[in-house]
Amino acid sequence: MFTGIVLETGMVKSINKAAGITRLAVRTPTLHEDAVIGDSICINGACLTVIDITGEDLSFELSEETINTTNLGR
Repeated sequence: MFTGIVLETGMVKSINKAAGITRLAVRTPTLHEDAVIGDSICINGACLTVIDITGEDLSFELSEETINTTNLGR
């Protein structure tokens, strides 16, 4: 359940678009230490699912619907 509590602020590392899917990688100070694939993480008010963890980076896939209906498409 989303609690609305901000635990930390990450930095966008990369945004890659291919075949209608946008992949977002966010570098996190400490969140990556406890995150596992499948976790839901709130990014700019949108709940995204972790699909990959590489070092300090958490990666997410954003569908066209997510891009079109959230502020992540800006």
